[in-house]
Amino acid sequence: MKLFLRKLIRNSPFAFSLYLSIVRPPVRGRMPDRSTQLHLTGFPRSANTLAMRMLHEFFPALAISTHIHTIASLKLALKYNIPTVVLVRDPVSTITSLVVMRANGDASYVSTFIRDYVDYNEYVESHLDSFTIFSFYELVSEPKKLVRLVAETVRLDFDETNFDRRMAKVYKVMDIAEDNREAHVSQLPNADKERLKKEYVKLVESHPLFERAQRVYSVLMEEVDSSSNN
Repeated sequence: MKLFLRKLIRNSPFAFSLYLSIVRPPVRGRMPDRSTQLHLTGFPRSANTLAMRMLHEFFPALAISTHIHTIASLKLALKYNIPTVVLVRDPVSTITSLVVMRANGDASYVSTFIRDYVDYNEYVESHLDSFTIFSFYELVSEPKKLVRLVAETVRLDFDETNFDRRMAKVYKVMDIAEDNREAHVSQLPNADKERLKKEYVKLVESHPLFERAQRVYSVLMEEVDSSSNN
């Protein structure tokens, strides 16, 4: 029953909006609505925060819905025909990172998170014609590509002058935000977090849903490759 209710809430725009307003205030993210110009989303631990800070730096007036991480927000983006960019990361790195950060290393959450990962990304897969997929790894290595993509998607001018200097500003803001965080809950990579993540790799890879998680990730990455070649 608990799993059924969790899935029901996460998949329903009405129920999840109610959950945000009652159970989990205040929330940094916002659900898409008619005023939203871009829905920037993705499963947790997929560099959502980095992407959000980047876009706020380069397009400060852009109305972005972000940090919801549920099918409910994707359904609203479809309802309002909002351009949507979905960030995607491989299941092992994503789920181990989520266990370390959100579950404080409680291995019993592996099943919950891998089920959420499969549900979320299979929904994305079923609507590939409506969403733009962007790789976590490409965002980290070539952030300018995401900014260009968003500029083209929402038809904004993108001045590439001083890009590296402005990105340094973004990274500095993130560093400051992380100063008071413990290493395992940091948004940024660090040795302690990577060491903790390794403890859960086998649990993820041996889970009955891992093949489905890996399959849908491969499909989404094929979409990324296909878009890059066009």
